[in-house]
Amino acid sequence: MSNQGTGHTDGAVARRGSGPGLVALVLLGLLVAAGVFVALRLEVTTDISEFLPTGADRERARISAAVAKGEASRTIMPTLDAGAPDRAAAVSRAFEQQLRADSALMEQLAFVEAGPPEGIDQALWELYHPRRLSFAAPDEASARARVSDAGLEEAASEIRRRLASPLSTLVTKTAPEDPFLSIPRLFDRLQQGRTDALATVDGRFVAEERYAVILLGTQASAFDAPAQRRVQAGLDAALERLRAEVEVGPVESSSLARFSIRAEQTIKSDIQRTTLLSLLGLCLLCLVVLRSFRLVVLTLVPIGCAMLAATAVSLALYGRVHGLTFAFGASLIGVCVDYVVHFYVHHTLHPSPQGAHGTLRRIWPALLLGATTTAIGFAIMGGSSFPGLRQVAIFATVGVTVALLSTRVLLPPLLPRVEPRAVLRDRLADALAAAFGRLRRRRSAGIALVLAAVAATAWGATAVPWQDNLGSIGRMDRLDPAMLEEDERVRARVARFDQGRFIVALGDNEEHALLINDQVGDALHQATDAGELRAWQGVCTLLPSATRQQAIDLAIRAAPDLRPRLEKALAAAGFHEQLFAPFFEHVRQLPPAPLTFDDLRRSPAAPLVRSMRIEVGEHVGFLTVIREIEDPEALAARIDAIQGAQYIDQTALMTSAMRAYRVRTVQLLGLGLLAVLLILGWRYRSPRVTLAVVAPAVLAGGVTIAVLAATGRRLDLIGLTAILMILSIGVDYGVFLAETRDDLDAALPATLLGLLVCWLSTVLGFGVLALSEHPTMNTIGVVAAVGVTASLLLAPTTLALLPATRAASRATPRESS
Repeated sequence: MSNQGTGHTDGAVARRGSGPGLVALVLLGLLVAAGVFVALRLEVTTDISEFLPTGADRERARISAAVAKGEASRTIMPTLDAGAPDRAAAVSRAFEQQLRADSALMEQLAFVEAGPPEGIDQALWELYHPRRLSFAAPDEASARARVSDAGLEEAASEIRRRLASPLSTLVTKTAPEDPFLSIPRLFDRLQQGRTDALATVDGRFVAEERYAVILLGTQASAFDAPAQRRVQAGLDAALERLRAEVEVGPVESSSLARFSIRAEQTIKSDIQRTTLLSLLGLCLLCLVVLRSFRLVVLTLVPIGCAMLAATAVSLALYGRVHGLTFAFGASLIGVCVDYVVHFYVHHTLHPSPQGAHGTLRRIWPALLLGATTTAIGFAIMGGSSFPGLRQVAIFATVGVTVALLSTRVLLPPLLPRVEPRAVLRDRLADALAAAFGRLRRRRSAGIALVLAAVAATAWGATAVPWQDNLGSIGRMDRLDPAMLEEDERVRARVARFDQGRFIVALGDNEEHALLINDQVGDALHQATDAGELRAWQGVCTLLPSATRQQAIDLAIRAAPDLRPRLEKALAAAGFHEQLFAPFFEHVRQLPPAPLTFDDLRRSPAAPLVRSMRIEVGEHVGFLTVIREIEDPEALAARIDAIQGAQYIDQTALMTSAMRAYRVRTVQLLGLGLLAVLLILGWRYRSPRVTLAVVAPAVLAGGVTIAVLAATGRRLDLIGLTAILMILSIGVDYGVFLAETRDDLDAALPATLLGLLVCWLSTVLGFGVLALSEHPTMNTIGVVAAVGVTASLLLAPTTLALLPATRAASRATPRESS
């Protein structure tokens, strides 16, 4: 009676749901809208700064992100081996002509610099000569010392010494108006602070007396791979035209853009190759095992819907989608293939009399529970301090939800009421059920397997080496070691400074930042004198704050009896005091306006300071690059004592951030597992069943970590997050089995075969990523292959170890019919 009533109701519902239905129409309409939105707005980025933290070390991380997107990161440095300095200058000039002849390329370049800017000496003179009193000393205290009697005597003596040097022409020109030799001293400080290794030959940059060097700045970010590909194509074409005219030796280049292009190419080729292999493998699996190609088509429906919806939401929230989000998010959404497989196998082996709709309703609690626990696990990752991982979390959560909804709404109409019989499929299901029966009878084997997994988990947790470095996401030493070596060679010959360590003075506005930068300059002078570093270069030499400029100017103008005391010092050094009348006339005039950054940026001197200014949110910052640090701890202590100044050691910062991420991720995993336990506990009302469902997931993750440790792999940001996928798959496997524990005779063969097909599809779909060239995708593949295999073995084992229910005790392999 009950079965008949249920059948009648199910039949009525099935008839009502046989059409597309309102929900299906609404879902299809939303998907069409999402498709249009994605087609119009899709933008993919490979910007690794998306994986910078915003929690711990937030300020330093924001600064690092701003620097990573600044002019220095957009600079391309090609070096052309010409063999000799004069030939290098000629080659440089010819190459620049070829570059400028390409109008399309020039539109994509912000600057082309092959030598000191034309007119820079005159520009510096016009900027600094009227403000020479403001630059007569490095600070106000030094200015007061300079106008003391001893200071004036030293100034007169220095004029005489310099008149006997090769630069006597400049001194002869400047001394009458500038007895403190502010301009020559400024040039000296600039030369001493240089951190590049470039010489100037015939007005062109030359390195190591043989390499022509041209500095190119792109309009687009270094992480905008499509734009950088166009720039690179233009450079290659210009170089080809150059070789047709002159003989040029090997050409080497350094730029962040080359790594961005290489990473994008690798990700795309890996995705294309692995997608092809996955589809071929899945087709072969369906044809050989299930004798049906239909499953391949069915899996594409929810996965396609999920990818489309997740991409649309990510674009709406972030404006673009990261390449790693596609790679990793697709892997996470791929977990939903298991729901389709589970549904299909149950419909073929254990169909409902009401057809596909009835079968889906019967297994719906398992699908809904599995999807809920998966979505919760990913949603909790939204609490990560990495924007990139928050995007992955949103992408995966939306994708899983839409995949489940599309499975519920769109798939039943696509299945026939009864699938044709497949002998291999039926025999395989029976064999799996028989194996499960033996496992229940021989509990010692199951206990041994679980204990082995526990031991592996305990060992792996202590043995796996951690890669606490953001560089592990895109390891170029593994992806393209030759390119990395070339980049290091070029930077060694062109720009010898420590790219990973720099100092930033950050203020509310430009003047505030320059005031802090003044203190940074003072500290660096002291650090250099103390031997803590060899050289540094910042804007404080060329551009002190307006406050400091005015203070120095006033200290000199307001010095008591300046004219008679200076005339006395000059006469004692053998000079006629009347020669310096222009200086005294200048002192009587009103001081000029202080020099500003805009004054420098609008002048030919712009290349000297342009890359030193950054914007961090609403704040302004000025960079100082450093080299040959002898005592980083002492230097850091000096800078940390200056409020508003930041000593950035990017390696240490990323290591600290990764450690914080690791701790945070473990906490989030713990919260996720707690939420899953509460949901499963509410569902099953049994601690034993709940543990049997969760234990395979946790142990599969532990076994995966142990395998990584045993094979010498490091566990990094992506690897740790990929463990989430293993936990989700393990919980799903446990849920599918637990939902059949009271119906082992009828449902168990279908469930076990479904798990086997899920395992094969996951290995084919994501395990093949282990063949990828890109390190990140390779890690995802290894974790997927090892983790799902462990889940497949452990989930049935833990269920078999549960005390048998009345229905389970009667379970036997399904009769063939």
